[in-house]
Amino acid sequence: MNYQVEEISDVDAFISLEKEWNAFLVAAPVNAPFLRHEWFRVWWKAFGGGKRLAILTVRSGDGRLAAIVPFMEERGFRVGIPCRIWTSMSNDHSSRFDFIMGEASDEARARIVEALAAFLSRRIPRVHLLELQDFPVDSPA
Repeated sequence: MNYQVEEISDVDAFISLEKEWNAFLVAAPVNAPFLRHEWFRVWWKAFGGGKRLAILTVRSGDGRLAAIVPFMEERGFRVGIPCRIWTSMSNDHSSRFDFIMGEASDEARARIVEALAAFLSRRIPRVHLLELQDFPVDSPA
């Protein structure tokens, strides 16, 4: 199956995803309060200042959600090198971050992650670094 990745950086577009996001989360293998749309909306309002939304949605060929990855972009330095950093929308107040993925086989999950990697590798301007905080070892992703 082919998957399409879309980057959402507009706050209104993010807000319009709420109903679909939460319905998708309810059916996902990991359904936690810190993955709900409301949590990320409030979190963004409190902690997103000076950063840019970079939420990735992955959809199957028929347009259904297959995954949501809530990132944000910031510019910074790592080891003295200027870079574009995509970080998880999480911090010490979140307790958890994860890719939100639907029920899928190992093969489908691998293809979803491959689609995400391909998107990031082709993206202009380039993302230099991904930083994931509180990403669980046992995540389906």
